[in-house]
Amino acid sequence: MLLGGKIRIGAVLCAIWLVASLIFIAVRFSSGAPIDTNIQSILPNNSLAPAVKAAMTQSGEVAANRVVFLISDVGETGKNAAAADDLKQRLLSADLFISDDADHEELGRWIFANRNEILCEHADEFGEETAQSIRNQALARVYGVGSPITGGLLQSDPFLLTLRLADCLSQGAAKVDAHQTLMTGKLNQSAYRMDTQEKLQSIVSEWEDEWLKQNLTLARTGAVFHANHGANSAKAEMSFIGGLGLLGVVALFGFVFGRMSNVFIVASLIILSCASGLAATLLVFSQIHMLVLVFAAMLVGVVADYAVHAMASGVGNGWPDMQQRKTHLWRPMTVSMLTTAAGFTGLMFLGVPMFRQLAVFAVTGVFTAWALVLFIFLPFDKPPHKNEDALRLRWMRALALSMKLLPVSKNAALLASIIILLSSIGFIFAKPLDDVRQYQPRNEELMKQEKQLNEVVGSVSSQVFLVSQGDDLEEAKQNEEAYLDNLSAQLKEKSPEPASNLALTRFDPSNQRREVNRQKLDEFLEKPLGKLQRAQLGLKATQAIEDVTADKPSWLSDLYVEANDKVYLIARLSGGIDYPSSENAIVVDTANAYSHAFASYRKLAARSLMIAVCVALVFVFIVYRKSGALSVVIAPACAMLCGIYLPALFGMPITFFSMAGAMVLFGVGVDYSAFMWEAGRSKEAWTKASVLVGTVTTLLSMGLLALSDTLPVRSFGITVAVGVICALIFSTLPYYLAQKEALNAK
Repeated sequence: MLLGGKIRIGAVLCAIWLVASLIFIAVRFSSGAPIDTNIQSILPNNSLAPAVKAAMTQSGEVAANRVVFLISDVGETGKNAAAADDLKQRLLSADLFISDDADHEELGRWIFANRNEILCEHADEFGEETAQSIRNQALARVYGVGSPITGGLLQSDPFLLTLRLADCLSQGAAKVDAHQTLMTGKLNQSAYRMDTQEKLQSIVSEWEDEWLKQNLTLARTGAVFHANHGANSAKAEMSFIGGLGLLGVVALFGFVFGRMSNVFIVASLIILSCASGLAATLLVFSQIHMLVLVFAAMLVGVVADYAVHAMASGVGNGWPDMQQRKTHLWRPMTVSMLTTAAGFTGLMFLGVPMFRQLAVFAVTGVFTAWALVLFIFLPFDKPPHKNEDALRLRWMRALALSMKLLPVSKNAALLASIIILLSSIGFIFAKPLDDVRQYQPRNEELMKQEKQLNEVVGSVSSQVFLVSQGDDLEEAKQNEEAYLDNLSAQLKEKSPEPASNLALTRFDPSNQRREVNRQKLDEFLEKPLGKLQRAQLGLKATQAIEDVTADKPSWLSDLYVEANDKVYLIARLSGGIDYPSSENAIVVDTANAYSHAFASYRKLAARSLMIAVCVALVFVFIVYRKSGALSVVIAPACAMLCGIYLPALFGMPITFFSMAGAMVLFGVGVDYSAFMWEAGRSKEAWTKASVLVGTVTTLLSMGLLALSDTLPVRSFGITVAVGVICALIFSTLPYYLAQKEALNAK
C-alpha cells in the first residue's frame, strides 16, 4: 500500500512536470525558435572580439545570400539574353531575388561624381607616364569605331576618367562574350531557410525544363544551392537510415517481446525525456545551441535502455508483481542514472556556455527517463491477457542467445584484450580532422559550375576577410588603406591585381586619400594636358566646375558595421594566401576560424569525458564501497576509447562528433555495466538478455548513422556502433567481479 502510494505520487509529479514542460516549450517557441543556429556561437570566446564576430556575421550573411547565374548559348541561337531575362522575371515575380542592375546604375553615378578623387593605382605610382596613357586611352575611345561616347560626357569628363574607373574597379568581374549572359543579385530571404531553397530550386528547375532543350546551358553558384543539396542529401539519408532503423527496432521488439505497443512506448519515453531536458535548458538559458541537440542524442540510447530493462523485468521474470519488478530495477537504474548525471554535471565546471547547456539538458533528461520508467511505465505495463506462454518463449530465445554471446570466460577476456590492444594501436595512428570544408560532401555538378563561373567573374567563394577597425569611419578607412597598400606592395611581383577588389576604400576612399588623389590628377593630368585635350576634342577651353553629387551605392553599406563604439570595415580577400594581421586590421579566414573552433571543442569534449569518468568513479565507490564496483565505470570508459580509436586503426579520423558519440557510449555503457554488476551479485539471468536487446536497439537507432556520406554524422555513427559493441563485451567484467564479490562474501 505504501509502495503504491509512493508510485502514485511519483506518477502525479512526473505528469505535472511533463505538462508544464510542454506548455513552457510551446510558449518559448511561439515567438520564434530559441535555437542558436549561428555556427559563430561555438567559436572560442578568445578567438575573435565580439565586435569582429558581429562584422563577420554580417559579411557571412551577405555572402551567403549572393547568387550568380551564367546562361550560355552553345548553339549560337542568340537566345541567351531572352532566357536570362525570363529567369530574372521568374525570380522577381516570386519575390525571392533582387537584381544587381540597380546597383550598377548607382555605382555608375557614384563613380562619375567622384571621378576626380579616386584613382585606379596608388597615388605614388601616378605620374606623367600614367597621365599620358589616360589621355591616349580617352582619345582612342572617342575616335574608335562604334564609340558610345556622348558630347555631354566629354564636356564634363574629357579624359573619360569615369570609364577608366569603371574598368579598373571591376577587375576580376564579369568578362563574358556575346553568347553568354551573366545575371547576379542577392536573395531577399535567408539562403539557409529550407523554404527559400525549395522555392528557388523549383523556379530554376522549371526554367531549365523550358530553356535547356534550346541549346542553352546554365551555371550557378551560391551558398543556397550547396545548402539545398546538403538538405536533400540529409533528407534522403535520414529517410533511408531512419526507416531502416525503425524497421529493425520493430522487428527486434516483435521478436523479443511480441508486443508492438512497446515500440510506441519507447518512442514516447524518448520524446518526453528530450522535451523535459529542452524545457529545463530553456528555463535556465535564453537559447540552446544546435550542437547541444547533437550531443543530447545520448538520451535516445539511455532512455531506450531503461525502457528495455523495464520490459525485460516483466517477461524475463514470469511477470512478477510491480513491487518485485521495481526491486529488480531500482538499484541498477538509480546507480546508472546518478552516475550518468554526476558525470554530465562535471560539464558545468568547464566554463563554456554550450557545455553548461548540455549539462542541464542531459541531467534533466536522464532523470526524467528514470522517473518515467519507474513511476509511469511500470504501473501501466500489465501482464498479457493471452499468449503469455508464447511471449515467454520469445524471451527465452533471446536469453539463450545472450548466454552464448556474453559468456564469462577466458575467451571473452581474450577478445576484450585484443580489442583494447587494437584500439591502442589505433590511438598511435589516430589523426584528428577539424576542417569544416571536408565535413559536407559537395555536389560534383555544382562544383563544376562554380569553377566555370570563377573563370568568368573571379573567385566567388573566398571566405577570407580583412576586418579594419577605427574609432570612426574615417580612421577605419585609413587603416584599411594602409593595410591594402602594404599588402599590394608585397604581392605586386606575384599578381598585378589589387589586394582586394571588394573593399570600401576602393570605391569610397578616406578624405586624406581623396585629397592626395585630387592633387595628383591636377598636377599631372589637368594642368599640363587639360587645355590640349579639350582643344583636340573641340571642347570649351576651360572645364566648368560642376557640383555633382550622388548617393553612395547601397551595397557599400554591407562592407562596414558599427559595434561597441567602433567602426569595422570588411574587405573580401583572395583565398590561398597566408595574410598577416596588424594592430588595426585583422585577417579572418572563416573556414579556418570554424575549424579551430571545432578543434578546440573536440579537445574540450575529450576533457569533459575524462571529468565525467572521474566523477562517476568517485560516485560508484561511495555507493558500493567495493573496489570491484569501479568496473561499472571502467568498462564503459574503455568502450568509449575503443569506439573512438578502433576505427582510427582503419583510417577513420577523430572529429568533434566522435566525442559526441563517446558521450552516448558513456551513458549506455554505464547502464549496461550497472545492470550486469547487479546481475552478477544476484545471479539473475534475465539481465544479460536485456542488455543484449538494449545494445541492438542502440545500434539500430544510432549506429546505422555510420552509413551516412556526411562526415560528422558518419563519425558519430561509427563511434557509437563500434563502442556499443565494445561496451557489451566489456560489461562481462563487472558481472564477473560481482560474482566473485558475492562468493567471497559467503
